Amino acid sequence: MLEKKDLCIVHIGMPKTGSSTLQEAFDKGLNDSRVLYPKFPESNQSGRIYGLFVKNYLSYHFLAAQGVNDKEKLQLFRDKSRKILHDAFCSENKSIILLSGEDLFHMTEEEVINFKNFLDPYFKKIVIFAYVRPVKSLLESAFQQLVKYHKKNNLDPSSLYHRYKNFENFDKAFGSNNVLLYKFSKGDLIGSDIVLDFCKKLGLEDTYSDGKIFNESLSREAVAVLFTYHYHQKINSDFGDKKYLVANEFVELLRGISGHSFKFSSKYYERVMLQFESDYSWIKKRISDDFYEDIYADDLEGFSDEKDILLYSTRCIDFLLSLLKNKVVPFDVVDHPQTVAKLVDLIMVDIYKKMF
Repeated sequence: MLEKKDLCIVHIGMPKTGSSTLQEAFDKGLNDSRVLYPKFPESNQSGRIYGLFVKNYLSYHFLAAQGVNDKEKLQLFRDKSRKILHDAFCSENKSIILLSGEDLFHMTEEEVINFKNFLDPYFKKIVIFAYVRPVKSLLESAFQQLVKYHKKNNLDPSSLYHRYKNFENFDKAFGSNNVLLYKFSKGDLIGSDIVLDFCKKLGLEDTYSDGKIFNESLSREAVAVLFTYHYHQKINSDFGDKKYLVANEFVELLRGISGHSFKFSSKYYERVMLQFESDYSWIKKRISDDFYEDIYADDLEGFSDEKDILLYSTRCIDFLLSLLKNKVVPFDVVDHPQTVAKLVDLIMVDIYKKMF
């Protein structure tokens, strides 16, 4: 009969809550000799764990990237992932297993129940842990990521807002007393260190981060340029299966635009909160920490709608021209968002030609 381990800690990496820093520390190993973090090819275990339980596997981006496009390949993938977890769960001299993945936040109620049923035979106790980011800063970060990597070209709140009630699926399956939720605020972290804060909150031996900061933020100017390019879809060249590589190269060039952080205005925030009022009310009651945000702090710099962003992008025309390095521009350069989009496309075509 399988001897159960004392504890499984499942870190749900809600987007933009320092998950990359935590996962790098987990993968290198915490100072607590009781803890084991199962070894997968990636420090972020999202795809390997969620891939075991996701119902609509053909639409899951991680499995698509792994070439899992039929049930036979899915079974092979799952068998391999289960074996890695089973071997870790049965390892000697380790009484605590630690798991972590951002995509776990998006699990449906059925998927969470299946996840729990998978873990139950191995552990005496299972604790779910998550940092929860307040909505304004979450929306701003989520928007950046979608603009950078998913050609986001509108401000539709439903595609940016992360429903906090997703946590309710874990409350129902594991019991709310086993689901630990903490407001994510860099200023409130113990020792200003998220790894140390995580360990302290869970009663683990102190471990400190290595000081490496995983910050993928772009300036508001860079975000505006990318958004404007995506907004003018008809201007976009088709780079086929190389589109992500070309886009990533261009994003790196945009890091050369210095400026302020991207912010939304209180007007936009108020529209979002009106749409998701019941969901946000739920998390404010559920979480023990103060969930207050000053939504008016950035009104002078915050964007309220698509037009605001498009107009702002024209400030970067000179920067975009500099990236072309005196190349002949086959259209009139006027102070207009379409000019921004056309210049970006010229630069991306140039990147494509140099890369391929």
